[in-house]
Amino acid sequence: MCDREAAHGNFRAWAKITHHLTVRMKESGRAHVDEELLHWAYSKLSHRRAV
Repeated sequence: MCDREAAHGNFRAWAKITHHLTVRMKESGRAHVDEELLHWAYSKLSHRRAV
């Protein structure tokens, strides 16, 4: 689901999503990733496209 919605097979996007999730989980004390947390992490990604 994560790849289809945001990462699109891009390793850098996966790394950013993982980083954001890890930090947010530590800050909030969450033990599991849910859809709300995933969508929050997606919102932190840059939506720039290569030219």
